[in-house]
Amino acid sequence: MKGTIPVLVLVALMRASAAEANHTKVYVANQGSNTVTVIDDQRVSAMTRAHAGSTPGAENARVANPNFAVVATIAVGSNPIAIGMSADGTLAYVANLNSNNLSIIDTESDLVIGTLNAGPTPRDVAATPDGRYLLVVNQSTNSVTVLDASDYSVIASVPVGTFPCAISIAPDGSAAYVTNRMSNSVSIIDLATFEVTNVAVGMFACDVMVSPDSHWAIVTNRMSGNVTIIDTATKLVVATVATGTSPQGVDISADSSKAYVTNASTTSVIDMGSLTVIETIASLPSGTCAVGATMDMNQGDQGRVYVASNTQSGVVNVVDVGTNEIVESFSVGVRPLGIGIRTWPK
Repeated sequence: MKGTIPVLVLVALMRASAAEANHTKVYVANQGSNTVTVIDDQRVSAMTRAHAGSTPGAENARVANPNFAVVATIAVGSNPIAIGMSADGTLAYVANLNSNNLSIIDTESDLVIGTLNAGPTPRDVAATPDGRYLLVVNQSTNSVTVLDASDYSVIASVPVGTFPCAISIAPDGSAAYVTNRMSNSVSIIDLATFEVTNVAVGMFACDVMVSPDSHWAIVTNRMSGNVTIIDTATKLVVATVATGTSPQGVDISADSSKAYVTNASTTSVIDMGSLTVIETIASLPSGTCAVGATMDMNQGDQGRVYVASNTQSGVVNVVDVGTNEIVESFSVGVRPLGIGIRTWPK
């Protein structure tokens, strides 16, 4: 039987212009300032063109402003730690770990339109590709709450491992992958039956990402200094790849060819064909405390990676996937961690 979780509507919706609404946006959760910073990815494109000298003088001066692409700062709950997007990209769900709730942001107006109670200590949140479910990782109860995305009623509470941290849902909608830090495992939740398969990985499993082609799941093992690669068809570990010290965040290019892993002082680039590290970006630290680093991939045409850095206080660096070079850096809030990408059009 479904249980109902109330949603408190805070403000009326305010619609942005159609042009602004159709931009890909990057949402950054700032743990230390209880805010979300919004970066307009189309404006990032304009900035990179200006730096390349292909923009007229007056326009060049306007877009060269380091804050040009930062379009909003949104107050949310206490200790915002992760952001998940709705299947259609119209909503961003912010997991507020200390407030025990989710802030719901309308991604056109960039206003908080509601607060959702989704179980204690929400650590991460993700929506299924078909828009049917919203899954919330509850750290203190070692479980995942499954909500009906249409009315936020509870469909199921799924037990996972100890101290669950991150969640990634396969783009084909078949399963959700949840890292368990203290169990050194990943719980694979079948989204048709909610049955769980546990797979052993490295020590202190932190982040997980399923490739866009739904072939691989990559898990960062902070204490092992490596990543575990799981074949999603067999649910078997096929490789363990050494990275830098304290790997934390991971994301995969839109064509599934490369994975980016944030380490304490570097970022590792893994070729997904050979399952080997092909480049180390030494100028892209994510923080001496790996808990303060994550990344997410903009799967639009430009192909950029956004990396939140705690070594450089309150900074998000933007990397071009083609060159693996930092093309822009933005000041955000205090201790940026979770990143969500609204890719448009869906």
